[in-house]
Amino acid sequence: MKKLLYVSLLLAPFVSSAEATDLKSLVSDLVELVNLIIPLLFGFALVAFMWGVIKYIASTDSVKIKEARNYIAFSIVAIAVMLSVWGLALFLKNSFFPTAPQPYDPETPLGDDASVFDGSGD
Repeated sequence: MKKLLYVSLLLAPFVSSAEATDLKSLVSDLVELVNLIIPLLFGFALVAFMWGVIKYIASTDSVKIKEARNYIAFSIVAIAVMLSVWGLALFLKNSFFPTAPQPYDPETPLGDDASVFDGSGD
């Protein structure tokens, strides 16, 4: 029950500010939420990996070393799975929706002022 409360408190700003008048805006809001969560998951996996490395270096007991080794291995697997799923999702999106905007495209200016990006100056 507490987990449901924590998740609802985490999502409350998105729900209260969401003005989903049609399906397109609802999907857009959900995509925006997922785009915020994915870097957090990568960050947690990276922190877990670093924590395992620190525990591995600092431990002297063989049981703790084995536990730290498992921690490192599972965090590497988690990062690999997340990267694979992300790559598969981008591949499928590009296959079925080739004209859809990319999540990050450094060649595309983000605003109307393209002079900042093309090096033409003022």
